[in-house]
Amino acid sequence: MPRVGAAATTNDDRFGALDPTIRGTPRMTIHSSPQQQSALADLHTTPFIVDAMRAAKRFADSVDRFGDRSVAALLAMVGDPSDTVTGIAAIHALARIFDDAAEIALSNLLSDDRAFVREHAAWAMAERLPRLDAIARLVGAVCAGGFTGALAQSTLQHWATTAPDHVALTLEGALVAGSVSGAGAGAADADGSRARLAETLGLVSGRVAGRVLVALATDEHEDVTVRCAALAALADRTTDNAALRTVQRYIDEPGALGDVARLAAYDIELWLNPPERVRSAVGRASAEDKRGLTVAQLFLHADIDRELTQSGAGDNGGIATLLVRLGDALVASPQIARVITMSRGSAAAALAALPDAEGMGFGASVGDGAGGGAIAAQDTSVGTGTAGSRTAGGIRILGSSGGTGDVGRTSGISAGSTGSTGSTGSTEPHHVFAPIPLLAEPLPSARAWPARVAAERGIRRALLALGPVDVLHLRMADVGSLAAATVATRLGIPVVFTLAPDPHAVIHALDMAGTLTRGTFGEADAREHYWYRAYLVAQLAAQADQKVLFPRPDLAGDLEGLLGIDIAADAGRYTVVPEGIDVSVVTEALAQAQAESRAETQGETRAESTAAAEQRPELRTNPRTEQRTGRDAFTALGALLTGLPPARRGLPLAISVGRLHPVKGMATIVESWASDAVLSSTSNLLIVGGDLRNPSADERGQLDRIEQTLTEHPDARAGLLLAGHRPNDVVARWLAAVRFGRPGLSAPGGIYVCGSVKEEFGIALLEALATGLVVIAPNGGGPATYVADGTTGFLVDTRTTAGVRRGMHDALALAGVNPLLELGADAARVEQAQALVRDRFTIGAMSTALADVYRTAATQHRPEHTHFSALANGSES
Repeated sequence: MPRVGAAATTNDDRFGALDPTIRGTPRMTIHSSPQQQSALADLHTTPFIVDAMRAAKRFADSVDRFGDRSVAALLAMVGDPSDTVTGIAAIHALARIFDDAAEIALSNLLSDDRAFVREHAAWAMAERLPRLDAIARLVGAVCAGGFTGALAQSTLQHWATTAPDHVALTLEGALVAGSVSGAGAGAADADGSRARLAETLGLVSGRVAGRVLVALATDEHEDVTVRCAALAALADRTTDNAALRTVQRYIDEPGALGDVARLAAYDIELWLNPPERVRSAVGRASAEDKRGLTVAQLFLHADIDRELTQSGAGDNGGIATLLVRLGDALVASPQIARVITMSRGSAAAALAALPDAEGMGFGASVGDGAGGGAIAAQDTSVGTGTAGSRTAGGIRILGSSGGTGDVGRTSGISAGSTGSTGSTGSTEPHHVFAPIPLLAEPLPSARAWPARVAAERGIRRALLALGPVDVLHLRMADVGSLAAATVATRLGIPVVFTLAPDPHAVIHALDMAGTLTRGTFGEADAREHYWYRAYLVAQLAAQADQKVLFPRPDLAGDLEGLLGIDIAADAGRYTVVPEGIDVSVVTEALAQAQAESRAETQGETRAESTAAAEQRPELRTNPRTEQRTGRDAFTALGALLTGLPPARRGLPLAISVGRLHPVKGMATIVESWASDAVLSSTSNLLIVGGDLRNPSADERGQLDRIEQTLTEHPDARAGLLLAGHRPNDVVARWLAAVRFGRPGLSAPGGIYVCGSVKEEFGIALLEALATGLVVIAPNGGGPATYVADGTTGFLVDTRTTAGVRRGMHDALALAGVNPLLELGADAARVEQAQALVRDRFTIGAMSTALADVYRTAATQHRPEHTHFSALANGSES
């Protein structure tokens, strides 16, 4: 099959770039130089999978660039089921051989029966020149969706820079084939394949793609999700008259289609008339600049609201709580003027949060695309609009400045705008919440990679409209950080990245436990995308102007051993910043729990209890609201405990708070407790987290494991309480109630259990310590730096039920000293834990440290250090 187009670039800056870090166990010799044989020997002798992953680049670099002598041997490695790590390394090595045999082999791998092989072939194909047969297979992968589809989409985007019409025609052919088969226009896009094809067309320049997008957007027989995908893509075609007219046509429509059209109109305005600070590339803070910084942060796998009502559901874990509390604390710093927190949201919510969105739109002057002063599709010059307007393709864009757009903005999207706060529920005007519409049903983070394009578009919109942004803080290797890093490169925004060995630590832990082997790695990688996430960590670290680290017992050794990063080599770009909590929330919860316990024990009336609590100075900030919150929280907990059999009431509670996700180990906690007759008969277990009504796949997996455990140990069923997700303020009060007890329902002296396979730091653990609970925590990662083993809690091997079980026995014994007396050893333990949090792990201390990091990043930004190529707004016709 002939290759298409000019030579494609092979840089490491795009989504599909390869800087893999892998090693396998080759079964045969590649005809090669001594360097190649040495690379193979390294692959064979490297003891751990994480080391093997880092060795892959050298292996790929060592293969013969020309000729097909190595192809057969590499294909044999790919086919070896006993060593899928080496097989993956071989796929990427094939991409480095510039030979027809290697190209044909890679193209065929796109149709392999094994999911991980298809995934890595789609990724590696971005290294090659476009091939007609491979284009068709990649389009098929886009239709199939998932992570492989996202990689295929990225490769097609890359190939479209040199062969746009070939890619567009193949995508159009897939759409036509779907229509002929009955899965196209007029039928619901149940599997989302047509919407993905439309979105991919939006990444392709040229008239062919533009024509098809307009047809999809205006076809009333198409599924609305397909039309929305096409409309969103048309916003990037700012010199295409038909595209602009199509967007204008739907901006007054109700519902989802109108919301997307209005966002598209907003995007067009931002692109044609960008904020002055962004256009001029001025706005980076200088050493002499005393103004406060604008900092953006994001987590796209959560619905983050001011009240944290979704905390614990799906992926709404500790990170959501952290971003809300941290944003509020940062804006209290003199160094920080504003914080923009971006999270998942609907198109309507995104529109409501944008400055002056209601006044945004197109004027009534619409040309016919020819003559009359209309601008030809390929002409990006400005028309003859009057002051306060700008024309594009004969369409007048309201709110523009006219001329070259250098005069200033009248549209309301001003450089200093703080955005709308009313729709977000924020009570802090300088902490803005910006929903990012992903135009798809919410998915857990491991399955959200197909949202890359929508995420980039939404993040770009938010940063432009609410900017200028001085620093963008990224925290994990997920699709949100991937998209945001690309946008940051395009806009020249400095990046701070929280660097942690994730997924490296999980890979190594599973490797050491024997549950992840060279033979099973491929299947696990198809589910968890370990390989790509490890690659992305390296790329984000390379792009970041400053890197934030969590404390670990052997921080330098762990980063060197797991990531291959020597932090001493560039110490000025690394800062250790512990996470922190809002201690005032814990203080209020403790006071209210004591008041509730006293009222029920001594027979006080509810009014007397409330009056007594309101005398506490720490409650005077907003006593009525806090008392109402506390009353509702304690009532809800009481209702749960009342459901216990009478014989189980009065036992202490073991509580765990977090997502129902395998890495959080909730099912392991239940098994550890239920399988031990002493534990399950002398305590009740309260699990807080998860969407119990509409569980995700991960949540369902944990619930199924829990049910299996209860089937095997039926006597424990009556003592297990699954509470589902609860707001953070409610959880704080429940933790306090676990410590002090609920008269007649639960005994004082409860404990907190963290069963996470890995915990980089642990917000919920800090909250439990600040509450005065004895905690069980993982013996590695961040918790090992602040839990005093045997004093404030117990560090255990949370990968095993034996470790968690032993920790629960020890913790219940330690907490058994009557905490109501708060005398002697128990009072000393509580004070030690609370003093630790007060002195080192408050949200205020964290925000102060990060403000300094942000200032350094903003003043020392070095664009040459960025490694992500910006996806140009270049899908224009």
